[in-house]
Amino acid sequence: MAGVIGSFTEELIRRTLAMQMFRQFASMLRKLKTRVALRVLLAVLLPLAIVWKVDHTTPTVADGRLYDRVMASVAAPVNSEVEIISIDAQSIQEIGPWPWPAAIHTEFLRQLSQQAPHAVVLNFRLGFPKLEGDDDAALAAALRKLPVYLTIPSYLSGAVVNQSEALRSRTRHFSAVVQGIGHSSLSADDSSKRLRFISLFAPAPDNSLPYVGAMVAPAPPLHRAIANGTHLQFGIPFNGEAAHPSISYSEVLAGKLSADRLKGRIVVVGPTNGVPLGRQWYVSGSSGATLVTSTEVHASAIDALQQGTYVSAAPPVVLGLAMALSILAVLFSFDKLPKAAPLVGLAFIASGVAVSALMLRLLHIWLPSSFFVFGIFAAYLLWTWQHLYQVLGFLKEHIVALSQVPSVKSDRVGPVRVGANDPVERYIGALDHAILRLMRLEAYMRFSLLKLPIAVVLCRSDGSIDVLNAAAAALLPELSPGTRSTAKESLPAIIAQLESKSSIRRPELHEHWSQALGGEYSTPLGKIFSIEATCIDDVPAPAPATWIVVLRELTQERQAERERANWLNFLWHDLRSPQINLLSLVELYEMKSSRVGVAELVTGVRREAERTIALAQSFISVTTSEARDYEFAVVSLSSLLAKSVEELAAYALARHVQLSSRSMHTHHDLVRADGGMLLRVFANLLENAIRHSAPGDIIWANCNVEKGLEAVVSIQDEGTGMAPAVLDALLDRGAQGLTEAAKLSASQQDIEAAHNVAPRDARTHGFGFAMVRQVVAAHGGWISGQSTVGEGTTFAIGFPLVHAEKQFH
Repeated sequence: MAGVIGSFTEELIRRTLAMQMFRQFASMLRKLKTRVALRVLLAVLLPLAIVWKVDHTTPTVADGRLYDRVMASVAAPVNSEVEIISIDAQSIQEIGPWPWPAAIHTEFLRQLSQQAPHAVVLNFRLGFPKLEGDDDAALAAALRKLPVYLTIPSYLSGAVVNQSEALRSRTRHFSAVVQGIGHSSLSADDSSKRLRFISLFAPAPDNSLPYVGAMVAPAPPLHRAIANGTHLQFGIPFNGEAAHPSISYSEVLAGKLSADRLKGRIVVVGPTNGVPLGRQWYVSGSSGATLVTSTEVHASAIDALQQGTYVSAAPPVVLGLAMALSILAVLFSFDKLPKAAPLVGLAFIASGVAVSALMLRLLHIWLPSSFFVFGIFAAYLLWTWQHLYQVLGFLKEHIVALSQVPSVKSDRVGPVRVGANDPVERYIGALDHAILRLMRLEAYMRFSLLKLPIAVVLCRSDGSIDVLNAAAAALLPELSPGTRSTAKESLPAIIAQLESKSSIRRPELHEHWSQALGGEYSTPLGKIFSIEATCIDDVPAPAPATWIVVLRELTQERQAERERANWLNFLWHDLRSPQINLLSLVELYEMKSSRVGVAELVTGVRREAERTIALAQSFISVTTSEARDYEFAVVSLSSLLAKSVEELAAYALARHVQLSSRSMHTHHDLVRADGGMLLRVFANLLENAIRHSAPGDIIWANCNVEKGLEAVVSIQDEGTGMAPAVLDALLDRGAQGLTEAAKLSASQQDIEAAHNVAPRDARTHGFGFAMVRQVVAAHGGWISGQSTVGEGTTFAIGFPLVHAEKQFH
């Protein structure tokens, strides 16, 4: 317990001291009021931190693309002194599968020694694994005759120390007879997966093993770095796949080389493309992104080290100095051109990229452009912060004035909490208090305006919009700030785009815009409103006058008027049909050749009287159709159709028209519907078909079940037919379709005459058909039609069957 308390006390003391040191440092920074001190501090500390923590040989995505683009243009010609002996598919086929016995390598080295090469780099694990019958002594003797360099990849570099006893003794035996042992580890960039740089020393655990190419090629700077144990990286240009001359391993083994072919040259022996013995790497060179083997990579590295075209990473001192100078230069430019500070920053970034590219191309020194970008960005942040500090000083002078703004009587904002030690907190508290009071005043005004049930817009004298409430935004979405454009920020300009419902007098030159906004207007969404405007001129002199514009919505009133007119037409249309049937019965009774007697006449009169009463009652139901106030029950659709045909038989007989019904009275056509409303639908369509048919014509009324999902009623006549425009308007579900159908039906007689059709009753069933559409939609059904002038019309209505309602919907 005592130990825990002691540890807690020690931690508390440590944090207290750290807080005190932070406060002292913050106090010291507040005392540095000059710009120069802060900028010098940034130019010194930031480069030190970046150079210390960031590995500049691991480029960002942008740096990698710049490096690849420049290196693709600076690739030097291939050095003829470097040649590759490839372990290729031909060698595998002629010698056998890998690994090969030591005798093969012994004979290969004996043949190669006759060529007297300058150096031989074996890019494979010689003599491993040891096969039965391998003669290490013969292999060592062959290695002693050549300047051979053995390679160890990164994941095997620890094997020099940690391998088994047998392999360790073999390594010691070979290391004594070869020129040297170096690492061949390669590492690609994490983001682009491309190989750009090679480490001079192998990674841990064997980080004292130098790169084999640096041991072979005469590069004095790298030799000094190896001697001093300096860990660095260098880049190499690539000439693409198979850039160096290549000889097959099997050809050398068979002694097919010409004399002195490889004399004085550097030979790299290893697997090439087409042999799954080594890893392949993506590199960027003169031919773009290329996939090459590690053997080609090492050959290119030795080539670059010999020619001096390898890329050296800029020393940390150079990186820090370049970053510091860029920070100071960009800050100086920001002060000279404050309005164009973002453009100046972009110009410096472009300059940094150009400097990085030129140094890489001309001097073979890699200086990442991201260092310039990061320094410029940090300088811009410092410069912006200093300007904001100046703005804060200006605000300090006006906070007191803002805090004196009078508040409303019910304002309960508490007193200002002033920090005794921190002046910034004191100013923030005063500003916060003033802002709260202003926000409370604005909230009262905005709440009162937004809660008004009518649309209100506050405008200036020129008509530009300042404030509008939710009702105005709902009435005219064009008034909302997020939807109106710069050209339509004034209310008169927006109103001018709307359709006027009355004649509006344009204002004279000396009149105000408010004098021309009388009357009614219609929005694209079909809403209707009127405009009233008044001016509030009792405001202080500096403030402009404000206009209050009230938009009184009349959409519901006008819609009620239209609906009342439409329903009156419905009522007239439906009540006319029974009277026509009565007149037809009377005419048949008066005809001497008719078989209609008193009993039939009385029965027909009673039936039509009852039908008139039923129609009046159904009309009440139609007025509530939007609320789906129907009396649904399971009914047979064919029975309803047959009943409608029977009721209209007398009317058809009086007009010498034959009604034919082919419906099947079965239980398969059961639908859930209001039978009375469907009778009205069928009667409406049959009456229109009879009225527009000539004597002797036949009307077919059929009911069929389609695919077991729905029952379809079709009514086909041989009457006058309709033009396509009339039919399309009739099937339109909107109010515009009703109006258009009424207009087009007036010209139907002219169309019939043009097709040599005897003129009959004009089709005026647009309003009656609207009732049909409404009832069908309420039952979840559909309606379609086909018509040809002079040939007839067919209407089809479909309803879902009772057992298939869910699947139908």
